[in-house]
Amino acid sequence: MQERLGGLAVVVLATGLYAQEAGPCGEDATALYLDVPGVEDGVLSLEWGSDSVREIEVTARLRSTVDVLGYSISVETVEGPLEPIEVTSRGLNDITLGFMKTEIVPGPRLGFVSAALVCDCFLPPGDYPLVRARYAVDLGDAMLPSIDIAGRIEYRDGLQGSGQPVRNALTVNGDAFIPCMEALDVRIHAEIPVFFRGDANADGELDISDPVTLLRSQFHGDAVVRCDDAGDANDDGKLDIADAIYVFRYLFQGGEPPRPPFPEPGWDPTRDGLGCASPGPSG
Repeated sequence: MQERLGGLAVVVLATGLYAQEAGPCGEDATALYLDVPGVEDGVLSLEWGSDSVREIEVTARLRSTVDVLGYSISVETVEGPLEPIEVTSRGLNDITLGFMKTEIVPGPRLGFVSAALVCDCFLPPGDYPLVRARYAVDLGDAMLPSIDIAGRIEYRDGLQGSGQPVRNALTVNGDAFIPCMEALDVRIHAEIPVFFRGDANADGELDISDPVTLLRSQFHGDAVVRCDDAGDANDDGKLDIADAIYVFRYLFQGGEPPRPPFPEPGWDPTRDGLGCASPGPSG
């Protein structure tokens, strides 16, 4: 499923099985799966330009029908620009864990590994978060107005952190137990605002009219900054008088030029809360 929602990036999430079986794990199966908060009807909609669109939070979870004494998991990005940048196992639930190790595997097989022993005798049947991971969504140097990218994250044996290669397994009654495993398919559709920094009135030129537009919009209300991201000339994530001063200094005092995208139009490589309601020059 794919939707075009103006300046929204639409992430479609679905589950697919990584194993020799024919479909997703059943509710009565002991399974390792991946979950993303905020999904409604399988779709997570994020505004491009906010921190959230460039990162997604994925939780590795265990849905168990047996008593579990310990676990080890190996989760790999097998397709797409999804790079884990932070992982944690602490504070996710009330389980008392003895040995615990969770770490990012930087490559060439990108992902994370985790292993733990349960101190409270065993982990009874139930649904438990094991690892929470933040993934950066890297669209590279794309300059297109819209992008469609597919990605996939799977439980795959063999990722290696600071120890030996890790196998996806549970410890049940003292023996290794291989659970059912579900993967996460991600499809990203992003409508990306294209502009060049400093062009506050979106006329395709950087000149004195741009700082004037910034000042009059802030202090008189009789001008409109057509693209907040473009108006943020000093790229500090705020739209204020400092942006007008920055442009004046560049134009007339030999000051530093605006940061990219400049002088050619493109998308904003900086993570901030500003958007661009009217992308591109008005012509």
